[in-house]
Amino acid sequence: EDQLNFQICYPGAKGRYEHCREEKWDAVWGDRRQEIVFIGGPDMSEAEVTALLDECLLDDQELREYQSRTESLVPPDTYFGIEGLIRQMGEDPATFGKGRGGGAGAAEDGGAGVAEGA
Repeated sequence: EDQLNFQICYPGAKGRYEHCREEKWDAVWGDRRQEIVFIGGPDMSEAEVTALLDECLLDDQELREYQSRTESLVPPDTYFGIEGLIRQMGEDPATFGKGRGGGAGAAEDGGAGVAEGA
């Protein structure tokens, strides 16, 4: 739900989001939505980019091997939420974003930032 904070500015967005999510939902894999944007010049070829991406896909045998190697792996419940993201960055969710002392406006380096009015 944290990702839907924009709904205040865009009424109806949550309903469209849920519809899109349900449409792409897979019983085994969950959310199968993938969106990639390529920004390139006039020489960029969609067919060439598509061919390169297709080479990255697993064939059926590779997918079965992946499934057998990873079927016992289960990420903790907090892995995909904001807490998990903060932990993946090597930070402690309990103290993340609170600065390192010096009160409001203190620089992240412990207050050794540029002086006000400089």
